[in-house]
Amino acid sequence: MLLLGSLGTIKNLSIFKDLSLDDWLDQMNRTFMFLLLCFMGTIVAVSQYTGKNISCDGFTKFGEDFSQDYCWTQGLYTIKEAYDLPESQIPYPGIIPENVPACREHALKNGGKIVCPPEDQVKPLTRARHLWYQWIPFYFWVIAPVFYLPYMFVKRMGLDRMKPLLKIMSDYYHCTTETPSEEIIVKCADWVYNSIVDRLSEGSSWTSWRNRHGLGLAVLVSKFMYLGGSVLVMMMTTLMFQVGDFKTYGIEWLRQFPNPENYSTSVKHKLFPKMVACEIKRWGTTGLEEENGMCVLAPNVIYQYIFLIMWFALAITICTNFGNIFFYLFKLTATRYTYNKLVATGHFSHKHPGWKFMYYRIGTSGRVLLNIVAQNTNPIIFGAIMEKLTPSVIKHLRIGHVPGEYLTDPA
Repeated sequence: MLLLGSLGTIKNLSIFKDLSLDDWLDQMNRTFMFLLLCFMGTIVAVSQYTGKNISCDGFTKFGEDFSQDYCWTQGLYTIKEAYDLPESQIPYPGIIPENVPACREHALKNGGKIVCPPEDQVKPLTRARHLWYQWIPFYFWVIAPVFYLPYMFVKRMGLDRMKPLLKIMSDYYHCTTETPSEEIIVKCADWVYNSIVDRLSEGSSWTSWRNRHGLGLAVLVSKFMYLGGSVLVMMMTTLMFQVGDFKTYGIEWLRQFPNPENYSTSVKHKLFPKMVACEIKRWGTTGLEEENGMCVLAPNVIYQYIFLIMWFALAITICTNFGNIFFYLFKLTATRYTYNKLVATGHFSHKHPGWKFMYYRIGTSGRVLLNIVAQNTNPIIFGAIMEKLTPSVIKHLRIGHVPGEYLTDPA
């Protein structure tokens, strides 16, 4: 039963829905990205809490279990200066003894020699701490809702009230022969009429403008929220790493992919080192005892690909959100385009110029409502609703409408 319930939840979150309040790109944000991040967090959590995360060697004063637990909880490090060096000089990128002399004196053929600077004048090596792996499962689960909040916002702005109407009409979405009863058509037309008229209420110039265009602008704000959320997640993830740049992870990975061995240190070794150093400090019988050792982080083999998928998903999301914003701005201002699109899909008819007249004058809020109804309704059913709706809306606009007649095409 638990498995069936989980499958039902996943089905409800699917982006492939006939009933939707937003376009398919917004659905990709709030469902695909949300599920992807939750899934990644689950994979990482299972990997950390069911398998062996770390294996250490080189510690003689401390036991194996103590050394591994200590290094895992207190943090690991690599040396920043030990990256991008020839393989002959380092056993693994980022790993080099910290007590190695800065240089070695060499005799030259001309009789001179290379003189090394005093040790106190040499800049010490820089440790790069690696602590992100301790809380990374929770990080995925925390950032996942970022991609669902814009949808909650736009629902709170009025779109959520459309769900009952759309659920009534969704049964007829794929049907071309069966039509709902006259009573259902009248109820749907009445609901759409009241929703449009509420946003045509008169008042001050600001109130009137806000009512006519507020819903359209709310949808635009939600699209900016999707874009801002994806950029924020990219930047937050970048801040996790002290070595390497996550913002360019996918680009560098593609550049190095054919022959990664040609690069002294690949990007995956910088972001996800599999070999790290650890320093243990503990009070003992002789005072403060210190010892350095090496540890292997085997899970980083998996993490480098999980984060690579995440990078590509974020990069695609950011690009598509940019394009979606510009396209939506175009639709908000290009009324003729959105009307012609409804005509092309069979939802509007050239035989009824009153439909076009109403569509041009109900503001962006009203047009958003009509487009959502058309998106989730069979053209035949939508036409029946428009037959009932148009005369009442035109009459409300006080344009001298005579029942049974339509005005001349305003365009």
